[in-house]
Amino acid sequence: MKKLSFIAFLLLILISSCDNKDDNANEFLGGDGQIVATILNNGNEVNKGIKVITDPYTNELTTDAFGQVHFKGLKTGTYDVYSYIPKYGSGKTIVKLNDDLQRIDIDIIPGLLAEPYVFISSPQLYAGFSTDEEITFKARVLDNNTSIDDLKLQWSSNIDGDLELFSKDEEGYVVMKTSSLSKGKHYIKIEATNNLGITSGDSIIINTLAPKSIDLEVEKLADHSAKLKWSNLDHEVVKMELYRSIPGQYNSELVTSITNFSSNEFIDTKVPFAEKLSYYAVLYNKENYERTSNWVETTGTPTFLNSIQQAELHPSKPIIYMLSDNKITAVNYEDYTVVDELSLNGSIGYFHIGNNGFGNELYIPSSDGWLYIYDLDNLNEKEKINVGVAVECVISNNKGLLFASVSPSPWWEQPLRSYSRETLEYIDGSGDFDDTRLRLLPSGNEIIEITTSITPIDMDYYKFDESGKFTLHKEDRYHGDHPLDANIFKVSNVNNVIITSREGALYHANSSMEFIGTLPRGNDTYNDFEFNSNETKIFAGINDKKQIDIFNYSSLSRIDNFKTKGYPVFILRKDNKLVIVSSGNSYSNSYYYSSHGDIGIETIDL
Repeated sequence: MKKLSFIAFLLLILISSCDNKDDNANEFLGGDGQIVATILNNGNEVNKGIKVITDPYTNELTTDAFGQVHFKGLKTGTYDVYSYIPKYGSGKTIVKLNDDLQRIDIDIIPGLLAEPYVFISSPQLYAGFSTDEEITFKARVLDNNTSIDDLKLQWSSNIDGDLELFSKDEEGYVVMKTSSLSKGKHYIKIEATNNLGITSGDSIIINTLAPKSIDLEVEKLADHSAKLKWSNLDHEVVKMELYRSIPGQYNSELVTSITNFSSNEFIDTKVPFAEKLSYYAVLYNKENYERTSNWVETTGTPTFLNSIQQAELHPSKPIIYMLSDNKITAVNYEDYTVVDELSLNGSIGYFHIGNNGFGNELYIPSSDGWLYIYDLDNLNEKEKINVGVAVECVISNNKGLLFASVSPSPWWEQPLRSYSRETLEYIDGSGDFDDTRLRLLPSGNEIIEITTSITPIDMDYYKFDESGKFTLHKEDRYHGDHPLDANIFKVSNVNNVIITSREGALYHANSSMEFIGTLPRGNDTYNDFEFNSNETKIFAGINDKKQIDIFNYSSLSRIDNFKTKGYPVFILRKDNKLVIVSSGNSYSNSYYYSSHGDIGIETIDL
């Protein structure tokens, strides 16, 4: 019945509009003048069926197969003859007509509309409101031939008919406010008719069957969580969904769905990394009609960097050191404050934190041929070693020895070198490849490296004595058969395994370097890994999800997951706490973490 009433309503409008046009046409008909108009579209011939009208109005004709129309019986006078294609363009030619025949061309110009432009900007399509609630409708109305004051405007509802209460606001929108819409589903329409008698309009569907809105508020907590509170909850509401929206991201994210309303607040502990974000609620009644609340804005979890290449933890303080754009930034991950920053003239390679009897130190390899030693707590330079060639990576055994992967020329001349921390002197050299990533094994006198500059990627093993002399060197036997990645490269301290690559490939961390297998990841890929304290679990940060998967080490089966504020880039562990460097953006196609936007820090207690 509603559909029939709506159709009858539209027919009534059309019949009324036609009657008005016919009355105006009678004033200018009854003469001997004729106009034959040939219609062109941007200089080209048109098809049959293009509309042509005159101002003053006499008739509305459509072109024949030759793109022409023929007006007859016109009185003497001046006529503006228009041809138009709705929503495409129009053209006009002025004719001074006596009792004769005039032949004219009219060229349609794309984008020059003859009909009014009408667009309803609010509320949104399918918006829900409660009965007797005041609803504000806004429409943008423009016309190339008639001022907005001279346009004939009409709002209407398929249920309630014509709606008379409308005005213009300061921005030129046509505004209608009403609280008298009947309960039901409404097809709301606005029509505009210009001085040519051309009518156009826009319509939306809304309903007055939804629950009443709530007053949503947000409070930012000290730990950067967001407390959401609401009041005036309608008794008809059976479900509430809370959403958050970040500027620049197309889709809103569902935070939670609530059906138990014993509390009127919710704390979002996973506030994303962003400068600002908004929250809103969607309410549902038992008929499943929905209502959107007001939007509230707050700040996101703080971010510190736009990109990151490496992250390491202080051994005793809640400080993380992050390498980004050739600068090391120290951040307190408990209070989110920047503690210190350090830059070098040369390009910084893979740095290391250690203690060789001189206090906690930061060892920094540089492309300028020096290995720098800084005090970890104040980032003051203490010493430096002249390596003589670019240094890509450095590690410490915390027993007085430093090991550096370098870039000699030619490359095979001892690309792996050992140095004394006390004397700062060279001890020994070995190695097959330059520019490798080094990791010290749990024994304290073994190293495994993964190459960064050759294909296929290779892995080598070294053993050294207490003096720093290399005693054994072995190559892996696979030479690219299984996944390796120097940028995703962790060593366990208990199980003596290496985990590497986006696939989660596991190897024995000994001279055999035997391949164990890969994590059962499905379609997921990973950015980094970490182990729990007794290494019964593996934590894997998913590349394109805000999630860390948890695997059982013995069975390599996925057993659980943690939801995170951002996309995990690096995972580190301090006792029973995971410290996670996350990105506000997913970089599923990036490599080596060279461009992660909105870098922040989050922690998870194990």
